[in-house]
Amino acid sequence: MEPLGFQIFEEPPVSAVSAPVGAGGAVVFSSLTPHLTGPNISGKTRKAYIVQYVGGNATRFEGPIGSTGELLNDDARFPKISVH
Repeated sequence: MEPLGFQIFEEPPVSAVSAPVGAGGAVVFSSLTPHLTGPNISGKTRKAYIVQYVGGNATRFEGPIGSTGELLNDDARFPKISVH
């Protein structure tokens, strides 16, 4: 286990899974999921939409592992899109 909580495997615990997606389709997964995309051979721009969730008490990481940073609750710099 790495200090940040990530586990490094000598061999993948599961086999890779293909997720074919047609034009206009989407695949949703965690950014921590090992993944790859084949080459874009269409001649058109391939777009990506990235969404991240950050809890209300999250802090900005700016130092050695285990240190704390400033709260990310400054609406001027980190505006909320919606609150539930």
